[in-house]
Amino acid sequence: MTRELTVDILISKMILSRMMKSAQESDGAGYPCSICIDSSEQYIDEKLSRLLKHETALDGGVDMMRLNGRLLRPGDRIENILATGGEVTHHIEPGFSIHLTDGQAAHDWSITARAADDCVRLRFAAAGNAQYQADQGSLVDEDSACTFIVQPAGASLTANYRRDVVYRYCSIDVSRAFLTGRLGMLPEQIPAYFTSSWARQEVAFGRIALDRPTLSLLLRLFLLRSEEVWARLESQAIGLQVIAQLFSSWREPQNPPAVLFRLKLSERAALVHLRTEAERRSPNPMSMAEAQSISGLNRNKIHYGFKQLFGVSLQRYCTDLRLRLASELLLTTTLPIAEIAAKAGFSEPTNFTAAFRQHTGQLPSNFRSARGKAGLMLSRPPQPSKISK
Repeated sequence: MTRELTVDILISKMILSRMMKSAQESDGAGYPCSICIDSSEQYIDEKLSRLLKHETALDGGVDMMRLNGRLLRPGDRIENILATGGEVTHHIEPGFSIHLTDGQAAHDWSITARAADDCVRLRFAAAGNAQYQADQGSLVDEDSACTFIVQPAGASLTANYRRDVVYRYCSIDVSRAFLTGRLGMLPEQIPAYFTSSWARQEVAFGRIALDRPTLSLLLRLFLLRSEEVWARLESQAIGLQVIAQLFSSWREPQNPPAVLFRLKLSERAALVHLRTEAERRSPNPMSMAEAQSISGLNRNKIHYGFKQLFGVSLQRYCTDLRLRLASELLLTTTLPIAEIAAKAGFSEPTNFTAAFRQHTGQLPSNFRSARGKAGLMLSRPPQPSKISK
């Protein structure tokens, strides 16, 4: 059977099943539905609660949420985590959802949650690299590749996002029950790496290169950031095509998924110490030779291990620390931009401007004028407020 025919069968099967569902059944189960969060909204706790109830990889319960390092408690109002842009999640049916984000983060944000069923998240990032952590390891999004997270039922997973970073990514989440029950996939049609991870009750991470047709499909999803019914239906069709193409690629011997290596406890401790030392030295740079001397690890382990554990490479982490300092100085002082660049460790203002724009999507001068007032407020510890009863 050709890949094109497989795609057509999957799409036809899903669309026919959707057409056969009664309105009463859909309304009672809460499917299908779309939840859109726009940066203009002040608080998102109500929509976030609805989203988590249906999100395939998060519907098993939330363990913890943090906003700018502050632990959120039940009843707290949750400020919008987006400064610009927006995001939409299409809950198409139980075990199948598509999430699209295209905007700049307004806060440091992390959420730890569990899945109610064995599932897998298929992620593609066009900008910004979110980080995911579990007891067995971690993963960071990579441009032009599909990063996947195999999540057993009840296993905890943490997602981390950094303030001022522009994120543009999509996530297609499917449960094992959806794959076998709704799509009729046989056990041998599911990658063995997935089923073995579910059996071991371990979260597993990896990535696979995207071919041009699959990449084109994923890029089309970013044009559908709307909660209208036709946007949901088109997202549903594209999502199924992506699933079909990726699963077909995984079954081909020449396209095995790249599984991320595991770090020993001693290596994790060395990398944590290295991160602490990088923070202590900032804004002074740290060479690879110095990093090797401090951690006792080789170049490969530092480069890939640091990125796997903390979401970015050591070099990018040091740059982010310098740009965070520059952001604070832009928001809280009237120093000239050239002087701020020097204080943040940039010898050339032009290099600072280029790095700052890549990091935030804005020129330093525009950032200061557009975010000045809001930034001064954000620089103070946020005060929790309760939902009125």
